[in-house]
Amino acid sequence: DCEIKVNPCLSDEPSSAPTPPPTPPPTPITNVQGEVWINELHYENARKDRNEFIEIGCNQEVNITGYKLVLYNGSGGIQYNTASLSGLCSPLTNFVVQNYNSKIQNGESDGIALVNESNEVVEFISYEGYLEALDGPAIGMISVDIGVSENSRVSADESLQLVGKGCKRSDFTWLSTPAPSSAGDVNNNQKISCVQGEVWINELHYDNAGTDRNEFIEIGCNQEVNITGYKLVLYNGSG
Repeated sequence: DCEIKVNPCLSDEPSSAPTPPPTPPPTPITNVQGEVWINELHYENARKDRNEFIEIGCNQEVNITGYKLVLYNGSGGIQYNTASLSGLCSPLTNFVVQNYNSKIQNGESDGIALVNESNEVVEFISYEGYLEALDGPAIGMISVDIGVSENSRVSADESLQLVGKGCKRSDFTWLSTPAPSSAGDVNNNQKISCVQGEVWINELHYDNAGTDRNEFIEIGCNQEVNITGYKLVLYNGSG
């Protein structure tokens, strides 16, 4: 997306300037902390509820064996279902999906707690309102209402999803309406990347047999980068 080619009409005369060392390719940010979150869910649809699930997303490979999802009843703040999770969450190949057989309540103010292997609450969200947990791992915590919901007109093949671009959970927001389910994969209109955007001169041609032709300079990048306003400046090595 950032590749451009320009024809600078370089001189046929060889330059006496020394050839600089090649620009090294960019390296990923290696100190990014692995993070997991609730990325997508479906709990209600037209007719009998089906295809109910909660999906766990992540920004790098994270082993979530020992994690669990605890469902809370908005009427009373009491937990009513616990599901143990396992496996490797990967933003490239696999988001972990926990399926439910008509077990997720339809609101109001019902909640979901994502809990790690140390019984610490990673995230506590709710839909159709908020609640205070009165027991279980989230006891004393007040949920964060995601601000979107499903109803009896929603398709069983739709879900509530996080969208946006970034590396951390806080970089994404809940889509305002249900959308076609993408359970197990990154959502539509969601891009997870923890690599710092960088551009560089990646390829060039300036001299050939006979009359010089097909001269160009190519700009490379490690992710989508808008290079509007960038410029290429050519210098004469002789003076």
